[in-house]
Amino acid sequence: MNTKTCTIISTGTELTLGLIQDNHAVFLGQELRKAGIQVKKISFLPDEYTLLKDELIRAKKESNIVIITGGLGPTPDDLTRDVVADVAQVNLMFVESAWETIRKRKWGDNIPESNKKQAYIPAGFSVIHNSCGTACGFAGENENTLIIALPGPPHELQQMFLSSVAPVLLSSKDTLSGEELVCSVYMVSESQLADSFQKAGVTSVSMQTRLEKDRIVLTLYGSTKEDRERAFSGLVNSIGKERIRKGDINLAESILNKLIKKKMMLVCAESCTGGLLAAWITDIPGSSRAFWGSFITYSNEAKTTLLGVNPDLIREKGAVSKEVVHAMARGALEKSSGDICIAVSGIAGPDGGSDEKPVGTVWVGLCMKNGIKIEKCFQFNGNREYVRRKTAITCLFLIESALLGDNILDILAKW
Repeated sequence: MNTKTCTIISTGTELTLGLIQDNHAVFLGQELRKAGIQVKKISFLPDEYTLLKDELIRAKKESNIVIITGGLGPTPDDLTRDVVADVAQVNLMFVESAWETIRKRKWGDNIPESNKKQAYIPAGFSVIHNSCGTACGFAGENENTLIIALPGPPHELQQMFLSSVAPVLLSSKDTLSGEELVCSVYMVSESQLADSFQKAGVTSVSMQTRLEKDRIVLTLYGSTKEDRERAFSGLVNSIGKERIRKGDINLAESILNKLIKKKMMLVCAESCTGGLLAAWITDIPGSSRAFWGSFITYSNEAKTTLLGVNPDLIREKGAVSKEVVHAMARGALEKSSGDICIAVSGIAGPDGGSDEKPVGTVWVGLCMKNGIKIEKCFQFNGNREYVRRKTAITCLFLIESALLGDNILDILAKW
């Protein structure tokens, strides 16, 4: 099978100057993947004619498909249509239907003459109509390469791609079904993952990674399905079945689904994570069905005032202790309609550590209304961000463990 490849060229001096952030690469990359198309290269170019022309000529040699974003407006620095016509060695043609659409949508009879520029496309190319703006796109083949031009505004580009471009690509795709195995890997660094992959010893299989906030999404591709399964089994043996799972799995979403199924409500009591855990959970649409909320009790006063933790307990045991996280979890359950609570208190750094409790020391406590309780101390390495992130992931694993009736405390501690 010959996999189709694509080069994305994003144009706009505002991009290369860092004035705005590109929003197209992630969207187009994900959608092209669905169509079985591999993104080979993404380029960012200023509004300069020669640079865009040279890049388009190069992209045609490297990929089956080239998508150009931006440069379709009415101003002199909008160069995409002129460059594509130049490279394809055709003239620009005026499309009356595109002009009529622009005129009716934007200005009526008082439309500026400069907008007429947006109704021109390279001869032999097809119009991609824009229902959200004035800049029509266009698409056409040139020397066995499909060239697609779309406007820069994200909402316009996305609507046009989904309604007009994706159906064409999907209808003619070279399917990737069975050609890759996607996994989610937790609490493992990229270097550890690379070492484990090498130990698996399946040299005919290749790996690709994508970093997410709570996991590494690993894609095993190439060779046969059997070889990819052997590589996955080797990773399981090396990493542990708890830390690698088939599929692109958002752990917080998976836990929410389990809570919904059990008709249970989660509440959090967060200190060192400062609401990070709640943010991950509420990133998921519909999370209110199983998430009551979070008490952000960063200071000792907040712990005593909001959760009813005894000040004497904090003075005697310290805020980062088994007794305090248990009191935090129990207090959060009592002051909410939650059925299960996860509480966390730790020293994320860079300051605040001691010989007894160095930076990275984190206590996590879990309580359920049915009486189940878990308290565990963890020692995380890394900077402040890593400690907070590892803590949030650990909390998710503990919640999942409690819901499933598993006991992975000792395994978590080893991680």
